[in-house]
Amino acid sequence: MKQLPSISLLLLFLWQSAFSQTIDPDDVASAKALLFVRRQEIVRNQEVSPPAKAHKMLRLGLWHEAKDILDKIQRQDHRTQLVRAQYLFLNNEFQAAEEIITGVLESNPLNRDALLFKAKLQIEAWSLKNAGRICQQILKKNENDEEAGLLLGRIKMLEKDYTSALKWAREVQEWNPNNAESYLLESDVYFWNQKPELAEAPLRKCLEIDPFNADARFNYGYMIWRRVDARQLDAMAAQWELALDCIMSHIGTVAMGTRISPMPITFTLPTKK
Repeated sequence: MKQLPSISLLLLFLWQSAFSQTIDPDDVASAKALLFVRRQEIVRNQEVSPPAKAHKMLRLGLWHEAKDILDKIQRQDHRTQLVRAQYLFLNNEFQAAEEIITGVLESNPLNRDALLFKAKLQIEAWSLKNAGRICQQILKKNENDEEAGLLLGRIKMLEKDYTSALKWAREVQEWNPNNAESYLLESDVYFWNQKPELAEAPLRKCLEIDPFNADARFNYGYMIWRRVDARQLDAMAAQWELALDCIMSHIGTVAMGTRISPMPITFTLPTKK
């Protein structure tokens, strides 16, 4: 019992410091501690709506807890359906996720988040042109849509149009310098374009903004491995262990940059229960 105040003070310190400073990408211990705090916060939070809570849990690797919440929601509105589709997407159940997204778009063809989700599903099916058209459709309505721009940039990267891909990454960085995914895309483009020496700086920037980005963590571990220094193998393993912890057992290791990060649904969710 005497240890509880010390633990509480440590958690409070971590919670407060998270807003005032970034965590060095090499400081895996601090990132793990903050991940624990963030998970405890969302588990105990009774103010957010169930869909918002489930969405946050998916982002923090609490997949089973998120599914339990989703299964208890009686009103299956579009917000809930999108989060459920995200859960299915993370579990590689793409057909089931597509069925949900198709249903949402049938009732609301202009639903921006459902359109983005459809584009990601099209990428999984390697229908890059169809995915690109969807992104262009979204950008016509909002030329500064960060997610659509990044998704289009990733499509260009997969098509090996590295100049256009890099242009989109930097465009989004101009719109929002704190968009972690834009730096991940920039780093991936350098990897794909055989310029790994340029990839580390934007990768570190991504992790400074979002220390729980599993794709970036895995890539950073790969960067450490490329140094060909046996003394740093433990550091490499620590990065990969944290990546897996952030997303449980799910990570895209097929090829650098091919796995799209967990769906960052950005629709506004009510805070009422």
